[in-house]
Amino acid sequence: MSGWHDSDFGVDIHCWHVAFGDFHPGPWKWWHLFARKGWRHVLVFGYSRGGWIVIDPLMGHTDVRVAMGEEIDRTIAVLKAGGGRILRFERIKRYRWMQRGPVYCVTTVKHLLGVGGFAFTPEQLYQSLLRQGATEVFR
Repeated sequence: MSGWHDSDFGVDIHCWHVAFGDFHPGPWKWWHLFARKGWRHVLVFGYSRGGWIVIDPLMGHTDVRVAMGEEIDRTIAVLKAGGGRILRFERIKRYRWMQRGPVYCVTTVKHLLGVGGFAFTPEQLYQSLLRQGATEVFR
């Protein structure tokens, strides 16, 4: 075998839906000082082979789930109820080193999407993605 290829690891998800909002219940956290109400979290979901892959980077771990059929409808309902906004973004494939910085929701999503720049909060990432061609699904 002469090395691996992208296709050796299954189907690639090129188009991601990026969700922004306050949809994780719980007490106030120190990092809320840096993000305005309505802009405290970001997660992504993309479609592949009949199901939606939901990637939710949290502080202690990253949840990766598969949502089938009505499950994605419930997920979107939760996002809307939390004041969510969703962008559609075509991932940028980078084959060079990319500075990641501290690992939290914004940097994890930036890395997944192949986006550089100086977005540190979910709101800044939202604006950055719009400048890079993202389209609004709902707000």
